[in-house]
Amino acid sequence: MLAINSLEDLKAVMTDFCLTWEDASNKLEELGLFAREDVNATYCKGVLADKELELKVGSSRGHLVRVNLDKGTLEYYDYDSDVNRVMRNLLEDTGAACEVHGGGVKCDIRDADLKKVATVLAAPTSMDFRIREPDYYWIDNENLGALKDKVRDRCGDPYGEDREGFEYCAIKTVLDLE
Repeated sequence: MLAINSLEDLKAVMTDFCLTWEDASNKLEELGLFAREDVNATYCKGVLADKELELKVGSSRGHLVRVNLDKGTLEYYDYDSDVNRVMRNLLEDTGAACEVHGGGVKCDIRDADLKKVATVLAAPTSMDFRIREPDYYWIDNENLGALKDKVRDRCGDPYGEDREGFEYCAIKTVLDLE
């Protein structure tokens, strides 16, 4: 976990986290991977006194992430079990230790790469739509350009038996998380 020894350190960590998340979110939006209703429904803000970050990751009420930098914990709230499983896998790839529970994912991020965690947290926005409507987001989406072929070659058929696996692979591909 990061050594946060001063208020300036905390501000710098929070700012870097939110900017990294914002960059990844902007990339997904530009690639046409956000549903219209989710485009202006997200934010990242820090609460200095609590050493906590809060991210809104979609238009649905309750689609939130809380990152406690002091405790080294992350809580992602969502009732879509398929999205939760994909998020657990993506977050574990950052070095986090995670478990899915009925209303989301909880992680210990003390050993995680925070920059990668911030990048991964752009992924749940509209993930439920992408899993359920892969034609719109992954097949017919002209905004993907050359990434469309790269995703297809690496990840296979979005309508195959493992839609969660496809989403996991596709997000890792477009966000360069390999």
